Amino acid sequence: MPTVANFELFRDPTITLQLESNPRMRIQADISFVPALDEGILLTWVARCLDSGSVIYRILVNGNEGQGGYTLDAGSWSSMQEVFCTDSIRQGTNDILFEVGGGTASLRISDVVLFYRQNLCLV
Repeated sequence: MPTVANFELFRDPTITLQLESNPRMRIQADISFVPALDEGILLTWVARCLDSGSVIYRILVNGNEGQGGYTLDAGSWSSMQEVFCTDSIRQGTNDILFEVGGGTASLRISDVVLFYRQNLCLV
């Protein structure tokens, strides 16, 4: 069965997270096609550490945690990516959670995009 690469833009605008006041950002997004099995999915985002100090955060996709925590130091920003198992994502509504778990700085997240492959049914 042929497959094709596809992507979903989950969030483009920035949001700022901070341990004390706004530690979580939950994104719910729909995927209308079933991802190809055993292909994995790639989640990308831009993360920036604001203020002085550092920030520690993690990501969950439908309750499945990625590689663990990420740490950014003052003034740094990165374009990040992480591969999740295919069964971490599903057809229909998906829940992506960014959560600050430590540090004194603020975290700015933007440009959250999911890349995946889908099976094509040719008739």
